[in-house]
Amino acid sequence: VMDEISRRNSAAELVGTRLVGRELGEGLDLDGIDARGVAASHAPAGLAAISSRQGLWIAEMDKDDGPFLSKAKCQDKNVKLLDLGSVSWSPPSGRPGCLAAVNKRCVLLWDAEKSEVCGNFESGGGQRSLTDLHWEHVLVTGGMDGSVSIHDPRQLTKVAATFQAKAFGHMQVRCSRLNPSLIAGANAGTVLVWDIRAGNRPLHSIMAHVSNKIGTVDWHPRKAE
Repeated sequence: VMDEISRRNSAAELVGTRLVGRELGEGLDLDGIDARGVAASHAPAGLAAISSRQGLWIAEMDKDDGPFLSKAKCQDKNVKLLDLGSVSWSPPSGRPGCLAAVNKRCVLLWDAEKSEVCGNFESGGGQRSLTDLHWEHVLVTGGMDGSVSIHDPRQLTKVAATFQAKAFGHMQVRCSRLNPSLIAGANAGTVLVWDIRAGNRPLHSIMAHVSNKIGTVDWHPRKAE
């Protein structure tokens, strides 16, 4: 079950088995789809992406006859269902209309204009399962081993820097929307903040929960730090 905060988006959010939002009227039924992530920020107008255990789905929210849900990419080359994790659209400064989704140890890229996959590459050498990603000024991934990888915006398949938390386990990641140099990560019960210009040592390390892991992490919408 997704953490309730990670379901939310300014244009769409998942409530139970329905996708709801300002442009969705009574909402869109996702019954039968085990959704794991919803992304509408930076999306082409009227679209929201849903990642799930049954692949990638696209919700068209501004159709004249009501919202419409379609399959974008649900099977791999072996005709097996794609089990996708976190999903995030590229910002306008990156690859507009393109989104990234966690695909086990890889990052799956999908082009909304062409309605096709435009990349599927390993992150951090493919030696760890990915647990989260976020695409803002840069594309950042978090791994099961507690690592954070920052991808080169000029060549997404190349990792420009890697940070490592002290503990192994799920790493949730989020780029600061206001300061392109800051990356936040949540690992076990600790929130970490890195400056990508300053190396592996985090600027801040906050013990937020002693006995429970953190389901998601995010920045204040109007403060850079």
